[in-house]
Amino acid sequence: MFEKKDQRFLTPGIKEGVPLEVQLLLWHLIDDSNWQMDYLQIFELHKENHTNKLIIIHRQEEPEQKRKVSFQLGQYAKELQALPSKIWVIDDGDHQTMLLPEEY
Repeated sequence: MFEKKDQRFLTPGIKEGVPLEVQLLLWHLIDDSNWQMDYLQIFELHKENHTNKLIIIHRQEEPEQKRKVSFQLGQYAKELQALPSKIWVIDDGDHQTMLLPEEY
């Protein structure tokens, strides 16, 4: 699962509602992961206003894995105001798709 050579796709909700920088960051977190990947990767996004940081919890259910990373928002702080709180990435064996849970 989640081979770098597989094709990657975005749903309309991701294309319209998630800045390219965040999309690339989530793909990087998948590529950089050192655990055995399940077909479903879950990202929970939280913006801390008082620290101007984006907190991302990357997890999967089987086998259960979880990690928390934070990034300084800097110049992207304003455009990240309306980020979705949860993003899924699904690998069906042929390709990988980044989507909002409500698009499933």
